[in-house]
Amino acid sequence: KVPTKKVSFAERPVSFVSSGTMAETATEAVAVGSTAGDVSCEKVVGSDSKLGTFETHTKGFGSKMMAKMGFIEGTGLGKDGQGILQPVQAIQRPKSLGLGVEFDSELEAAKARSEPPAKARPEPAANARRELSRSRSEPRRNTRPPEMYDCGTFERHTKGFGSKMMVKMGFVPGSGLGKDGQGIVNPLTAVRRPKSRGLGATDKY
Repeated sequence: KVPTKKVSFAERPVSFVSSGTMAETATEAVAVGSTAGDVSCEKVVGSDSKLGTFETHTKGFGSKMMAKMGFIEGTGLGKDGQGILQPVQAIQRPKSLGLGVEFDSELEAAKARSEPPAKARPEPAANARRELSRSRSEPRRNTRPPEMYDCGTFERHTKGFGSKMMVKMGFVPGSGLGKDGQGIVNPLTAVRRPKSRGLGATDKY
């Protein structure tokens, strides 16, 4: 065997990554006076921690872009600062609601956003066995959920799928279709045709 020379770790190079804190970003905003024509420069120190609540999910992208285009926080939009002061708030809508749905209050909107659809919890095995033995001893009852009785006769073969989808999209049973409820109230009924008859065929009888 050839003797190998041991190299100490002190002689080897070390990789180093700086983990210091970043300084606040300073942006220089130039404001032009509309009457006198003089140019005055002022430094606006902006911190990434001062983001609006509407911008937390975008990490301040909008504020940075507005600052690049000359917007100064606290002044209005536009060339002369005559526009709106507060930014337009982004409202996160519930997953399956359409654009025309409006809520009566902020409480309802927050409730619709936070409430997941209710799912039946699985029962423990002991309760399942007890229910199985009880169902064998008793005569069978109608076990359909109560909302199945509300679906129309035209929807029995689809188990109320259309009604559930309409309710998810904001439709209130008994009112008309559309944003303002001005549409038809009764749904179109699906007519089953005989198996081999075409669309334009009429009965001779």
